[in-house]
Amino acid sequence: MQVYAPIDNLSQAFHRSFFVFISPEGNRLSEPGAVRALRCQLPSKNPYYGFHPPLPSENNPPPLTEEQINHIRLRDPWWPAQSNGIESPLPLLFPEQEVVVEAEPDDEKVNSILQPPAGDLQIVKNAESVDESELPGEVLDVLEAATTPAQSHFAAFSARIAREPAQVLRYCFEEGASPLCPGPEPVPSTRSIPPCEICGAQRRFEFQIMPQLLNHLGIDAEDESGPDFGTIAVYSCPNSCCQSESCPPHPGSVYIDEWVWVQPPIR
Repeated sequence: MQVYAPIDNLSQAFHRSFFVFISPEGNRLSEPGAVRALRCQLPSKNPYYGFHPPLPSENNPPPLTEEQINHIRLRDPWWPAQSNGIESPLPLLFPEQEVVVEAEPDDEKVNSILQPPAGDLQIVKNAESVDESELPGEVLDVLEAATTPAQSHFAAFSARIAREPAQVLRYCFEEGASPLCPGPEPVPSTRSIPPCEICGAQRRFEFQIMPQLLNHLGIDAEDESGPDFGTIAVYSCPNSCCQSESCPPHPGSVYIDEWVWVQPPIR
């Protein structure tokens, strides 16, 4: 996933992006290092992009020539190879989709789930045996949530995301924010989150990738080696340290490795 996340009050973070990579061994994503989040950024004044966005006419460059395409193929291992003039698809590539940014809806949807029609609950109370197929899904959620702490936790998670069931990313780069998790496993404590290696500031939660993304990517639920996770949470430096003049010197790559926590999938 690529996330564009500039910070308005930090001049060095005028252009700021995260690139999240996962191991091809999807069933091991909860192991250290199997998921990495790389941050890069540019100040408002830089040699690559102007301060003002380009005019609409400038957003439509001329199509690539065949010579340019061949040159890209030589440099880019992700570009599909050609065999007898026919492009052959690469394996393990997920469909590219745009993440639409919207504010979280209000509680109306949540209330409709947490307060199912009284008549449905009355059926459950009065009947000696009820087939699950006869009950609405929201009623089953209420009943199942009362059995174990794990189910109760997942019911609360489901109620919150019911505001927008298709969400694939939750973003909140504010003091005290924490990820919304489907499982009861506690989120990392401040002590367990390593500070920024550049300035020493305590990293804090910035965004999380939701398990609903797996559906959008067309992951086969029966594939034991396919990617699977409860949630992927990214914690970053609050100062957004970098290699610009306004940041402390930092040798090495212009990509900063931030800290990632992966909650295993709910079984």
